[in-house]
Amino acid sequence: MALGDSIVRELPDNDLIRAGIRHHHERWDGRGYLDGLAAEEIPLVARILSVGDAFSAMTTTRAYRKGLTTEEALTRLEEAAGSQLDPRLVEIFVRGIRSEADAPLPAEPTRVTAAQAILVPGRQVA
Repeated sequence: MALGDSIVRELPDNDLIRAGIRHHHERWDGRGYLDGLAAEEIPLVARILSVGDAFSAMTTTRAYRKGLTTEEALTRLEEAAGSQLDPRLVEIFVRGIRSEADAPLPAEPTRVTAAQAILVPGRQVA
């Protein structure tokens, strides 16, 4: 995104990194941001980051919600293929997570603790 892009702008030889940071919230269907890029207009590195970022965001427990199971997150990635995410990259990612013996899987989500809930005052946690 714009802030991340500006943070790393002075690093040498970083055009690929900047493209990934700046455009990883673009959507395959063109309804994302910052620049409204669509499909192959979105740099490949940003499309790859988008899939990984979405999976990580869904499977990580936050103070305000429990993370999804790996299988539920993979199903949601498949549902986002072709609209939010590059369908080819989603297919490759999902196939790899489901079939590779040493796939880097997140820990299965656990219940949000009272200590975690304190981080977001006023929110109900499940």
